[in-house]
Amino acid sequence: MGGEQKGRIQIFARNIRGNANGGILEESKFTKNVAGGRQVQNGWSGGVNHDVNQPKKEALKVIKVEGPFDENNKLVDCIEKGKWYTYKAKFNREPGKDEAQTLKWASEYDENGRKNILIDVSNKGLVEISHQVNNSFTAHKVKIYAYFQTPQSHTKAEIIQGEVVIVVGTEQHSQSYGNKLMFPAQAVREIRENYKDHKYANILIFSDAFTDMQLSIIKRDAKKWNSNLYFKKIKTVAELIKYINEGDATVSRGKAKVSTIKIFSHGLPSILDFGLDGDDEEAQRFKNEHVSELKKDSFTSKPEIFSYACRTGNSDDRIATLNPSYQYDAESVKLVKPKESLAQKLSDHLDAKVYAFLRRSNYTSTWLDGGNKEYKALYMTIEDEGVSNPFNPKDWYRATLGDSRWDESLWNSRGAFLLPTSGASPGGVLATGMFVFEKGKEPVKK
Repeated sequence: MGGEQKGRIQIFARNIRGNANGGILEESKFTKNVAGGRQVQNGWSGGVNHDVNQPKKEALKVIKVEGPFDENNKLVDCIEKGKWYTYKAKFNREPGKDEAQTLKWASEYDENGRKNILIDVSNKGLVEISHQVNNSFTAHKVKIYAYFQTPQSHTKAEIIQGEVVIVVGTEQHSQSYGNKLMFPAQAVREIRENYKDHKYANILIFSDAFTDMQLSIIKRDAKKWNSNLYFKKIKTVAELIKYINEGDATVSRGKAKVSTIKIFSHGLPSILDFGLDGDDEEAQRFKNEHVSELKKDSFTSKPEIFSYACRTGNSDDRIATLNPSYQYDAESVKLVKPKESLAQKLSDHLDAKVYAFLRRSNYTSTWLDGGNKEYKALYMTIEDEGVSNPFNPKDWYRATLGDSRWDESLWNSRGAFLLPTSGASPGGVLATGMFVFEKGKEPVKK
């Protein structure tokens, strides 16, 4: 047949049949089979069988992502930070094992366009994953993507925000020039120092002992630091509990759970006294029996409570301890029983970290500006006929600007200068400073 062609075999035949007791080995760099009619390859024991044309496999792709599912496998549209939720990828056909190995997962926050590959679960063959949003994240929305090449299919959820509730009591026990607005001044300082950019940082203020002018100025100056701030006026502990449990028309507990409570008020052992010596004192007292009324599911996991009220970590309510000069000795200090205090009860019920004093708190530092010229330039006074005159023995701090004043209350648009501190009474061997209370643990000094 003409010239020699190496590496090529041509067979021309009407029928070719090959029989082998063992096997037929065909090796070539390139094999081409052309059949004018039908080509049949049968393996008698199940091997190759191309007697029927095999359809081409459809390209595998993710058609949707389902989730988030909570711990009860319930589909939800709002998720809490620090909690695990399940997400499931759904495909146009059943993926093979090797195909699933190439599945990738990614997250995106607040629709910013940045896809964050979830390395721990990508390319691992996982068609269902668990994911949580870190507690430190400030995002409000999350998308979870599952994909092979380009992230397109996703599910999304709104991230439940932690609400910071700053509770402000009234000063009716010693309504002096410097005292009258010390509690709301601390609230404004908190916003300025810690919550300028927080979406849910809100003030709940017992309003009955403040003038309309004072309330207006307090609200104005708090919102200077955070325009999102919600300023809510209340008059009773029942209203406070209802808001914490349910939120209201402005703040939905479905979208914002309480993560932090900060309390600036008077206090007694086992009592947060938001209206000490006022006409509505009893209705403004949060006591041990109120703790169980707080709904745990209205809080985020591991919430924090800071009480700057007097003796929240002290359960010794003997009348003798009301005397500012009272001194604890080695025996009487055993009656303090921090593990039976209001602070510990709050911690146990809510699984919260609670910060509280064993001694009285001292608010002198509210206006202790250290000569700061910028801060001093912002001092102002607000008319208030309820403020004590300088001859009132209760008067605590009425000479901040070098004058004796009455019918006026001191204010600064920046709020307080410093936080309250642990006071000097009751004295003796009772420990000073702020203590940390946690469920199942001994209280420890911060």
